[in-house]
Amino acid sequence: MGVRPSQVKRAGLKISALLSVSLLAACVGGGGEAPGALAEPKIERLSERLFMVPVARDNRGCVLYRVRSPKRQEDRSIYWRVAPGHFSTDPESARCA
Repeated sequence: MGVRPSQVKRAGLKISALLSVSLLAACVGGGGEAPGALAEPKIERLSERLFMVPVARDNRGCVLYRVRSPKRQEDRSIYWRVAPGHFSTDPESARCA
């Protein structure tokens, strides 16, 4: 009782498919992505009543944020995320690639 060539071929295809999916997942998103290009941006709390809210993406794929606070007047400035909890109004400071 041995292993048939068709069984080896199917096993090889399954391993290739698994490796391809793993590589794609590593390239598309995950823990290694740049701070400004989050795959799934979320509201970031900076303090008890100060939040950075994602509103759009720029042409580089960087997430654009606005400051929101129930106690402060609305700030219409656009911010880019430069690191977790750190934002800038300078688009060049955002690392999105």
